[in-house]
Amino acid sequence: MSHAWMPFYVADYLADTTHLSTVEHGAYLLLIMDYWQHKKLPGDPRRMARICRMQEKQWLKIRDNLAELFGPDWSHKRIDEELAKTENLIAKRKAAGKAGASARYSKRMAVPARQTRQTDGQKQPPLQPDSDATHRGALQDYDKLESELRSAAGLTEAPAIGLKDLSPIYALIDKGYDLDKDIVPKLRASRATGKRPSSWRYYVKGIEEAKAANAAIRPNAGPATVAPVVWVAREDRRWPDLARRYRHEHGRDPPTTSGRGGTGRHWPKAWVDQGLENSLELPTTGP
Repeated sequence: MSHAWMPFYVADYLADTTHLSTVEHGAYLLLIMDYWQHKKLPGDPRRMARICRMQEKQWLKIRDNLAELFGPDWSHKRIDEELAKTENLIAKRKAAGKAGASARYSKRMAVPARQTRQTDGQKQPPLQPDSDATHRGALQDYDKLESELRSAAGLTEAPAIGLKDLSPIYALIDKGYDLDKDIVPKLRASRATGKRPSSWRYYVKGIEEAKAANAAIRPNAGPATVAPVVWVAREDRRWPDLARRYRHEHGRDPPTTSGRGGTGRHWPKAWVDQGLENSLELPTTGP
């Protein structure tokens, strides 16, 4: 069972290791990191040397100095305490997430109260759902949800301790993310990459980015509206006024093309119909 991160108290570490050489510092750090991951050390000289990335004879030279920092059978009291704190915190978060999921699914499964009905001129109290039955159903839904998430992500084996905490996914659901539309598809896409993360937080950023990208798409926008245009040749008496308006709005002369009507261009029909009398007061210099 692996742990995604390890607390490291620099002052405490330096106070306990002032007598170590540079090589011993490196070996000790590798040992405590391996201990954090596996909750124990093998003790066997050959395996301990491999953990320290050194030959066995090198390990035997520094073993006694490092053994002073460990307990019997290479146990480590401080790391054991930190592991207990971490697992307790994860258990609390999981319990909170499970309680939150139960509450959410209880609301979804709750039987609506029947409308008040008249009987012989007297009002009857509305019928209330069976809260115990609802709670049991919510817990069953929670287990089903957990199974569905693990299956979608391809995490069917025994999960790492970080993957027991589903609160990051529950937080997305609380924000309004849809399980079937937003969360499960992204988990399946991540599964296809073959990656096996150590925490559900790994998926959160991808799910948020995918939802934001989908929100940017505007379906059913309808066909684009094309403004009508009118061909005007350069020889047309309307050309100078249209050209001045174009230079006023674009800061350059209007481009022209050659067509059946000679040299000219297509102009917005609104410009041609409007005429200069209804347009802005434009400069009169130039053609």
